[in-house]
Amino acid sequence: MDNKPSRLSGLRIKLLLLFAIVPVAVAYYVTRPDPGLTQLQLSRDAVHKARSWHSHEVVKGPGDMIAHEETKDVSCPSKNRSDYRIETSFQRPDALRYGQAQHSKIDMSISGVHYSRIDDGPWDSYVGGMFLQDCNGMPIVHDSKLYFDADIVIATGKMRRIGHLRVDSESCTEWEVSWDRTTPRYTVCINEADHLPRRITLDSGRWTMEFSAWNAPPSLVAPI
Repeated sequence: MDNKPSRLSGLRIKLLLLFAIVPVAVAYYVTRPDPGLTQLQLSRDAVHKARSWHSHEVVKGPGDMIAHEETKDVSCPSKNRSDYRIETSFQRPDALRYGQAQHSKIDMSISGVHYSRIDDGPWDSYVGGMFLQDCNGMPIVHDSKLYFDADIVIATGKMRRIGHLRVDSESCTEWEVSWDRTTPRYTVCINEADHLPRRITLDSGRWTMEFSAWNAPPSLVAPI
């Protein structure tokens, strides 16, 4: 018996299945979640919920000389960020001849009283708070809030995985960030366990900020 019609029917079924599967596969490939952009969203949410961190900023000048170096410890334990402690220490090697190579400052607010101290000087205090951007939702990075451009990157940009690093003994995945999918603007290294950044670099590494001690237990005690 000639089974040619049945063979043709089987071929038609296979072709129909193929034509049905290919568009679905293409649509999935085009619309599938981008792992880099997903990581950016998770990192932005994690940073927004953070209550404390340590940062170390380095700016290099000509010949890779360090032009500015700053460390900052930020603690913002309250949800409304009304109580906080921010300790900053910065160095300018080029200011050594003026005796101003290093300065430190502490700002604290506890129960409506603001305390401040510069270097080893006396503590000042007064009733009332002070607006500090560091405790307003995101750390300040290069004069802007960290991830201020997240919506731009998610809408039109790209996160390209570069590799893995260890920053302060912690591992992180490094991403190259662009606003237009072609021109890199900066790199960010994100720890995949807690989604918090460990290093951000700009200008081919001439500006670097590293983060550590995320969400360490806060300790706010009035100094005077």
